[in-house]
Amino acid sequence: MDDIRKRLEQIDRELAGPDVGGRLAGSSPLVLPAVGLIAGIILAKRTSVPLWVWLGVCGAAAVAAGAVFIAQRRSPRPLILACIAGIGFAGLGAVRHLSHQQPPGTDISRLVGDRPMPVSIRGLVITEPRINRYPNWAFSRFKPTSPPASCYLAVTEIEGRDGWASVAGVVRVQMSQAALDVRAGDRIQTYCILGRFSPPGNPGQFDTAAYMARRGVYVAASIDSADGIE
Repeated sequence: MDDIRKRLEQIDRELAGPDVGGRLAGSSPLVLPAVGLIAGIILAKRTSVPLWVWLGVCGAAAVAAGAVFIAQRRSPRPLILACIAGIGFAGLGAVRHLSHQQPPGTDISRLVGDRPMPVSIRGLVITEPRINRYPNWAFSRFKPTSPPASCYLAVTEIEGRDGWASVAGVVRVQMSQAALDVRAGDRIQTYCILGRFSPPGNPGQFDTAAYMARRGVYVAASIDSADGIE
């Protein structure tokens, strides 16, 4: 009787067919992984979950998928495997996003801590200096010094205790006085203050650090005087 009942239950399940989730997983198995990948990128962007947590999610999802596949070898359930794959791809999306946000090993930002540091650097000016003339400031014409300026510098060397060392990366240079003889394509040496971009101080404030990181720039250089540029 038990065998007959099991066969009847199996026939009922086959006649009923899979549920909506099962049909979706069977006909479009990549939907949940794609949704998980997008969700992982969004979560990594909007939260501060560390990289090792997302790596753990990927590992746990891989182990769970293997265990479910072995346990359900005779009667597989695509929906369960698709859900696990979605979780795993969420971890992969987060890892991909966080890895992309990390500077390379030779980037100059690896040498900069939380506190600004005075240092001499050499590099190639890759953008024309942008001069901020403040045309709407009524007293700008009475300012005795030249207006401030900014540009981007592809750093090639940094001076340390043992002399000059090779580095890489792009630095946003802020000059309190514009160096009128500096142009894109010039190789310069300057004494500056290197520091990281400050995070937003208020909710909804523009996140300069995140914006610059998406452009591959992680630190800024501040130059007090144009005389410090050679």
